[in-house]
This record gives sequence, C-alpha cells and structure tokens, in this order.
Amino acid sequence: MQRQFPSNGANDGGNGDDPADETVASSAKQPSAAASGVERYADFLEHILHATANADALAELMNRFKDERDFDALHLAAVLGRHVGGARCLRLEAQALIEMGFLDDARDVARRIIIAYPEDQAEQKEALGLIGRCYKQAYMDGCAEGRGDEKQLHLAFETYFAVYNAHKHNALWHGINALALLCRSDRDDVRLRPGIDRTALARAIIAAVDERSALVGRLEPREDQLNDTQRAQLNTLRGELAWDYATGAEACLAIPDLLKARSYLAAYVDATSKPFELESTLRQFIDVWELEGRNTSQEAHDLLLTMRSVLSRAPGASVELTKQEVNELATRLPFEANDPLVQAEDRHFERVFGQVQVRSMQWWIDRWLSIARATARVELDRVNPATNEPFWACGSGFLADGAIFHPGWQGERVFVTNEHVVSPLQSPGDRLAIAPAQAQVRFTFADETATYKIAEILWFSPRDAHDVSIFRLQSLPDNLEPIRDYSTQLPECDQVGGNIAPFYVTAIGHAGGGQLALGIDNPQLWHHDGPCDGSGRPVRLHYHAPTQQGNSGSPVFEWPALNLIGVHHAGRGALIEYPGETTAPIGRRGRKSGRIKKRMIEANEAIGIGSVREAIQRFPAGWRR
Repeated sequence: MQRQFPSNGANDGGNGDDPADETVASSAKQPSAAASGVERYADFLEHILHATANADALAELMNRFKDERDFDALHLAAVLGRHVGGARCLRLEAQALIEMGFLDDARDVARRIIIAYPEDQAEQKEALGLIGRCYKQAYMDGCAEGRGDEKQLHLAFETYFAVYNAHKHNALWHGINALALLCRSDRDDVRLRPGIDRTALARAIIAAVDERSALVGRLEPREDQLNDTQRAQLNTLRGELAWDYATGAEACLAIPDLLKARSYLAAYVDATSKPFELESTLRQFIDVWELEGRNTSQEAHDLLLTMRSVLSRAPGASVELTKQEVNELATRLPFEANDPLVQAEDRHFERVFGQVQVRSMQWWIDRWLSIARATARVELDRVNPATNEPFWACGSGFLADGAIFHPGWQGERVFVTNEHVVSPLQSPGDRLAIAPAQAQVRFTFADETATYKIAEILWFSPRDAHDVSIFRLQSLPDNLEPIRDYSTQLPECDQVGGNIAPFYVTAIGHAGGGQLALGIDNPQLWHHDGPCDGSGRPVRLHYHAPTQQGNSGSPVFEWPALNLIGVHHAGRGALIEYPGETTAPIGRRGRKSGRIKKRMIEANEAIGIGSVREAIQRFPAGWRR
C-alpha cells in the first residue's frame, strides 16, 4: 500500500482546489480562494517546518492534528519533526500509522521507542500499548474479512495484560483492552490465558477509575494550596479523566451493567469533545465489544445511538446516522429522566467524582422500594398502657442477607436491630429494651397487617459496644428480599467535616414509631473512628442526617450509591478528635506536637457494618470486651 500525504492538510481526500479547504493550524497562512494546490501545500509544509524548530510547538501542533483525526498531517509532522520530538513524536507517528492502516510500520516505530528511550517508563508503556493495538487491529481486520488470526489475538492480549500486570492503576487503558479482548475471545471461541476472572478484573478497573476521579474531586477545590508536585499530578489526572470515564464504561460492559456504563459515558462526553477520543471509544464499542452485532439489546442500541449523536456535534468528526436513527433522536425528550445520555443543545453533563451518580428514575424507585420493604418496625407484643393500643412501637430494624455478616450465614435472611431495642440479656439495664419473646416485627411497607416473631438469636453485642442484635425470624414471606448491597469503605478521617471531600449518608426507619421515614436533610458524615483494624472493635460513624426516637436500629446508607454502611443507634454529642489540631506550637520539622484537640459536636451515631462483620467473624459466640 502506498502512503498518501495530504494536498491540503486535511484527511478528507480533497484535491486542494476547493476554497473552503483550510489548513488545520490556526496560525498558518490562510490561502486565498485562487490559491493553487501547490501553494496551499507549500503553506502547510512551511507551518509544520516552523513548528519543528521547537519541541513544545511541535507537540501542540501534532496533538491538534491527532484530536481532529488528521492522521496524514500528523504523520507528516512527526516525520519532519523527529529531530526535536523524541519519544513523544515517535509515539504520535505510530498512532498516525495505525489509523492510516500501516500496522507493520507502526510496530516498527513503537519498537524504536522501546530501544531508543529505555529510561522513559511512561513512553515505554505507551509504546507497548501501541504494539498491542497493532496486533488487535490486525485481528479485527481479519474478523471483518471472515476469520481473525488467533495468533494476533493472543499477541495483543499478552502485550496489553503484561503492561497492566506490571503497573495496574497507572496502565488502565492497557487493562481495559486486555479485558475487552478476553470477552471477545469468549464470543469468538478462542482460548486465551485460562484462570483470569473477567468480573474481578472489570471491578478492579472500575474501582481504580472511581478512585482517580475522586482524587481529582478532592484536589480541585484546594488547588491553590497544592505544592508543585501535587499540582502536576492534578494536571495529569485532569488530562486522563476523559479516557478514565471511557475505560469505566467499557469495564461495565463486562459485568454487564449497561446502566452504569451509560453513567460513565455521561461524564465522558462532558469531559471531552475531541473527535479522536469520541470516535476511538465508539469504534471500540462496535468493533471489539460488538454492541452492534450479536444479539444487541435495546440498552446497547441506545448507548451507541447516543454516542453517535454526541459525535455528530463534535467539530471535525465524521459519523453516519441512518434515517431511522435521526428520527429516533428527534423524537426523544431532551431531558428524558431515565436516559442520562440524551442530548439537548444546552444540556451540560456534570462531572462524576468518585461514585457514579447519574441514575435512571426506575433505578431509584426500585432501589428505594426494595429498601423500604426490607425495613421494619419493632414492636412490643402487648397493649400499650398509655394508648391502650395492642402493640407498642419500640424501634426499627431491617432484613439483611446473612452473607453480609458471616460466610456461614450465606442464604439466610437475618433480622438486625439494636441491642437496646431487643436484648437477649436477662437484665438489659434499659427499661426500653424488650426480650426476644415479647418482640414482634412488622414490615409496614410490604404488609401493614402481618407480624413476625423472633425464632432465635444469632449474635449480639451490648449497647456500650456495637449495640447490635441479629436474629432469625420464625417465618417470612418468600418474596421479601433482604438488603444485599453493603460497603465497608469509609473516607479517611481527614476527608470528613468538609475538609477535602464530603461523604453523605442517610437513614431510613420508623421515626417516632410512625410511618417509614427517610432522613435526607444535611446528610453529611462528619467523623468516624475507623477504619477497622482487625480487632473487631466498634467503629462509630457521626453524621447529621436527621433521626428521631424510634429510628434506633435503622439501616444507614451511603448516598447516593445506597449501599448499607451502618446501623443507627444513638443521637448524641460526640467528642471528636481532629488530626493536626494541637495545643502546642509547630515543631522543628514543621509538625504540630502536643495534645490533640477535641471538640464536642452534636451528631447522630451509627455503628459501621464493617466493624460488626469483623466482630462476628472474630467472636462468633458474641462480643467479648
């Protein structure tokens, strides 16, 4: 194949005589309508040669060519600028050759980086990734013609996976390509390296993406306080953020979780409008993940359609939409509640920090209904002398999957409340606590009329420790689903109280013994004394989400992911230690010394699920002081 170079700096095959054709570089001389193709080409070369006198100017020009997918111009600039561009110039040259279809030449250029710049670890990773990309493209080209060369697929996977294994969080794009090829090999009935858990790899990549996104969210508000190293790290993370969101979306395809994939894409299209990035992601979805091929679901169709819609608005991008797709887009509501990627002219996607927060209305409805049905009112099974009613509401509790607390309880539906609400102790020391035999449980949102009695106690810890009682109920409806999703992860102590990144919680229970209520006003977590340290000690969480008497035993969830993180048990003042606040002056090494200051804050308190889980597994017969 003969290499083609542009007559006008564009990638559209123009003949150079169209007065509308313009060079992509804004600072280049703009030819007149009468300028010949030769004069235009001379202007284009003059601009590139001028840029090659300075490495930074060359990099800016080449990156512009790449972002606008002008790969002929990018290749020409790379060749002419090799003497100043170094490894970076060679990398961009290899990228251009791949996009132009010269895979063997691209591999040769990437190998030149590995040989000539062994000390540049960042470029070494990029070069190996480009070699993997060449093998991957060769396999995909073969598949388009009938059957891909399995050897190319093996080489592509092993190249990507070796880099990811060596660098993990600093090689996410290598990891996601390895994962994509693993999933593709399953569909193509090609056996790659056995024993790799696709789901575990996908979740590891998603966790890394969320961690990097959260780090940007924590650093940006205090950018003016960062040192030079931290500021450089922040700038690097910002530059990679769009690709990170695209990576997260791909990883969700392997689970699969298309709803979360769409949420990542919402953040992705907000972070970039570059045709190179958008088209690369769309191509990956179609060619590698085959979202347009085998047994395409409606969700996958919508995802691709929205990506095409976004890409059609990107300057310089090229995308084809069928008449049917255009009509489908035209009939959509611009702010359709259950479609976070539907575009409108003035729609702006907010950045996602740490946790994916773009959820469909149906997801919220289903999740809250499930939680509400699993949350119960705990009642004293006798007449209330004050009201003469046939029961006495004493607190709240919830039905949970036993596996949350102990592997031996896998498949069990266990009931959780506070020990000061239902206590198996002979003398609980609290007139409000009731004995298991006198307690009844009413799942008011599932069935207001039915009550359930306690069959046996599985584990408990006194109120001055975890304040938790876990029971097995005598009977339950078959269709009553327990709470299954939980999290033991909490922010670092110096991240609460608004210092770096807010962390929000909410509690749901029978406040005041009445109807089920949700506390969402001022839901910030202010402090906790975690993390778990292996001892099984209680980890206390302090927050301002409102609760009332009757909320004791309520499940506490992180917001907005709605994972169970604690069991509410008290509303009281908490004596909080704030690291770094001391009564003594700063020492010689710049560290504060002396006693740590403590201050009292009014807050509600829960016991972290992680510490309850740890205590049960460490002391299965019950908490020991």
